Amino acid sequence: EWAVNIQRDSYTSYIGRYPMAYFSIAENELIGREQYNLMQ
Repeated sequence: EWAVNIQRDSYTSYIGRYPMAYFSIAENELIGREQYNLMQ
């Protein structure tokens, strides 16, 4: 349960902040698409 909470909190932090730009550039995707993929 602890690991799931940490993962969920990390994804929430990524979606709402600047690291999404790094993820989208690294995967050559739009920021919105990366946010969608992390929420799935």
